[in-house]
Parts: sequence; C-alpha cells; structure tokens
Amino acid sequence: MRLSHLMKKANRPTRGLILALASLSMPAVARPQEPPPADALQRFEERLKALEDENRALREQVRELAESKAVALDASGGTTSAGAASATTPNPNPSTAGDSAAAGASGAPTARVGPTAAAFNARGARKRIPLNAWLGQGFELASEDDEYQLQFHNETQVDYRLFDHTGQGTVHNGFFIPRQIWTFNGRFTRNVEYLASFQRGLGAFELRDALVNFKVLEKDRLMIKVGRYRVPYTYEFYAVANMDLISPERSVFALNFSNLREIGAMAWGLLADDRIDYAAGIFNGVRNGFEDFNDEPSFVGFFNARPFRHSERFPFLNYLNVGASTDVGNQGNNTQAPLALRTSVNASLASGASTASPAFLSFNNGVRENGMRAMGSVHAAWFYKRLSLLAEWDRGVVNYVATPNAQPFARVDVPVDAYYVQAGFFLTGENVTRRGPFDVKRPFNLKRGEDFGLGAVELAARYATLRVGDEVFTAGLADRNLWSNDAQVTDIGFNWYLNQYLKVYLDWQHTEFGRPVTFGPGRFYVNSDLYWARLQLLF
Repeated sequence: MRLSHLMKKANRPTRGLILALASLSMPAVARPQEPPPADALQRFEERLKALEDENRALREQVRELAESKAVALDASGGTTSAGAASATTPNPNPSTAGDSAAAGASGAPTARVGPTAAAFNARGARKRIPLNAWLGQGFELASEDDEYQLQFHNETQVDYRLFDHTGQGTVHNGFFIPRQIWTFNGRFTRNVEYLASFQRGLGAFELRDALVNFKVLEKDRLMIKVGRYRVPYTYEFYAVANMDLISPERSVFALNFSNLREIGAMAWGLLADDRIDYAAGIFNGVRNGFEDFNDEPSFVGFFNARPFRHSERFPFLNYLNVGASTDVGNQGNNTQAPLALRTSVNASLASGASTASPAFLSFNNGVRENGMRAMGSVHAAWFYKRLSLLAEWDRGVVNYVATPNAQPFARVDVPVDAYYVQAGFFLTGENVTRRGPFDVKRPFNLKRGEDFGLGAVELAARYATLRVGDEVFTAGLADRNLWSNDAQVTDIGFNWYLNQYLKVYLDWQHTEFGRPVTFGPGRFYVNSDLYWARLQLLF
C-alpha cells in the first residue's frame, strides 16, 4: 500500500525510478518473502525524495544552459558543428539571424532575440549600472553619479488656421499638426553627449537630429558637435528653439532662407564667464538636407556677445545680446528648397504644395540653387524682467539657374534682403533672461482648496519683411504675373502658458504683398490675413 501510494504521488520520471528499484528487489521466482525491516520503507521513501530533488535541479540546469546557448547563438549569428553557440562564428545568412528559436538538451525553446539586441544584452551583463528615474522637463533615467543619462521628450503642436483668402489649388482652413517630435538625448560620461530626434509634421516623417557632442574643455569653453543638427546661422534660428518662440512661427526670412538642419561638424562654446557664445563649422550646404551634390562644404559661423553680462553699474543690460552670423559656400546644382516662399510654414515642414499657408512667390519647376551662396546677419536681443526684444537684419546673394542642365554662365545672382523686430511682454510678472524654459508663477488651477492660478500671459508682436531681387523674374526663375518678390508681415497676439508643459498661441497675421498674388484663376490679392490658434504640449 505504501508503494502504490508513492506511485500516485511521484511524477513520471520518479515513477519509472520506483519501478526499476522495485524490480531489482524482486526475485525471478515468486516465493514467500520475509517482512522487511521496520525502517526500510522509510529509508526507501527518503531516498526517492532525494532523487526527485536531484532530478528537479538537473532539469533546471538544463533549461538555463539551453537559454544561454540560444542567446549566444543569436549574438554570433551561427553555430559550431556540435550545435553550440559560438561568439566568433560569422553569420552565414544575416537576413535570418535571430529568427529561429534555439533549443537546449531539454528541448525547451527560448524567446527570439535579434542579433543587435542580444549583443547589447551580452555587453550589459558585463557591467550593470543602477539608474534613478524622474519626470522634469522630460522623462529621465540617470546613474547615481550622473555620468550616464537618458531623457525622452515629446513636442506636439496642433493648429487651427482660418484664412480670409483660400485657393491656390490647395490652401484651405482647418486643423493641422505642424510638428510632432520625439527626442532622445543624454550622455555617456559627462564629456560625451548625444541626441536623436524624429519629426512628423506638414511634410514627411524624417530623422530630425542625430548628433554626438564632445566636451573638450571644462565649463563648456570648447565643444565639438558632429552629425545632423540646427545650423548656427541667424540668432532667431540658432538661439531660439521653436517651442520658445514669441510668435507661432519664425520670421518670413528664417522660414524660407534659413539653413535649417544640415550634416557637418562644428566647434562651439561659451567664453568669458558667459559673456560670449561662438560656433564655427563646415556643413554639406544643402538646406535641411542629408546628402550634398558637390565636393565643397559650406562654412557657417556665429558670434554673440553679452558685454554687460555681470555689470553691477548697468544691471538692466545684463542680458543684452549683440552679434552676427554668416553662411558662405558653393552649391552644386541643389534642388530649390523650398519651392514656394510662405509666411507661416517652416521650410522643413512642408514639401511641395502646402495647405497650411498660401505662397507669395513660387519658383518655376526645374530651378536649381547653383553656385555661390553668401549670406550674413546681424542681431540684437535684450531681455529685462518681463520684456523680450529681438531684432535682426539679414542680407546676402544666392546663385540660381533656371533649369537643371543650365551651363555655369547661366547662373543668376539674386540678392535677398530682410529684417524683423519683435517684442514679448509678460502681464503676469514672469521674468526672462532668454527665450527658454521659465517658471510659471501661478500654474493654471481652478480647484477649490488649492493654490488658485490662471497661468502666465504674454503679449506678442512682430513686424518682418523679405525682399528677393527682381532678377528672380527677369531671369525666368518665377512668373511676375502670378507672384510677388516681397512681403511685409505683421503678427499680433498673445501666449497663454497654463503650466510648464502646456502653451496656447493666439495670433493674427496680416501680410502685404508688393504686387498682386494669385489665389486661383482671376483671383488676385495684395494682402492676406490668417487667424491662428495653436496648442503646444512639451515635456
């Protein structure tokens, strides 16, 4: 009875072992047996339990061995002749690496792990660093000593745009998402920083930034940045991020003639105890591009000074900025970008025709930027308590050809001239020292029994102009019967900051054209009005 009871309780491998042991103790010819000693069954039961524990431990070891072999197999992409993983064996078929589940001696399959992920897992097993997590300006993971950091940021912008004139084949009123940006940034040791961001807006989904930044000297006096990132041309574009703008978008010159993002390398930093910003680098030269079409890089330089940064005699001038920037290079038959000049769409956000803004000048199909580009800018920016004042003058020459196969002698020098003045003033008392993150004194909160607040309110105004030389018409680059080569743009509105994450723009943009602009067959206007609302979420 005790034996049958044990048989019922034991698992299949153990029952087999019981039967084997029992058969060894039974004689070939049945005959009366002497009763076993009183403690024999107890010793037999203890031995079976020990064997069962040993069996369970062996199965666990086999499972762990199978998993370790599978991970090594995926990391190497191949196997040895015995089927064991080999870290040095090359992958004979990279396209299928990591797709097959390996099984160990127990036959248990393991999870599918790609070769790259497995390689990172193998590296991570060598040195594991505990991380802290918190939410500030974004989600952040960091090591105890802050040597290693990873941050995630999200920027979402949703617009409603109402135009007094629609048409041009595409332009209409409605809701738009000008930007949806995901950013990953951080550092591996304090001297090596990285950033990668992706964007989907009015144009196509694209890699926005991909860079590594090396801190060469302490206190950020010298840094080297390599990759794709915002080019240091014009104060408005380089020193002010899009989420910190006073008006919803940049001035008409920056929207259409800024270099935006390019691939290159530059030296940059801060000098003289935060009195000087500088940047100088070489880039491909293609506006918002990834690949160049000639062998000559462009030079871009930026200089900004705060001469009264730590002045006790003139404290109201501590954050007065003055400086200049330049962009010089030879362009190799680059496609004209943007093809149409607009007043409320960033050139990096709209490819081809855009429904979010009417055009005031559209280049003919086939026009190329070919030859010398020489642009310069001088700027001033003053921040004092609640007030922000910015002004910039941009001037230069761009070489164009009318067709892709035009000869070099057919190049046309087209002058470009522009300026803007802009102001922002906080009615709710917030102080600014630059266009960047600041503390909202009383975040929006209407709940009873808690701190009441309506957020921060900033008045905003800007006047901007852009004029392209008459050569754009006389050289056949655009049709003077349809378009204007100059525009004057006025923005008036206010910004409501509910808290550090949410911002609402309300703006009226009025544009005067130098000559009538087409909005459809028989429809020409010398002005355009846009009533603009934007909700921005940033963390």
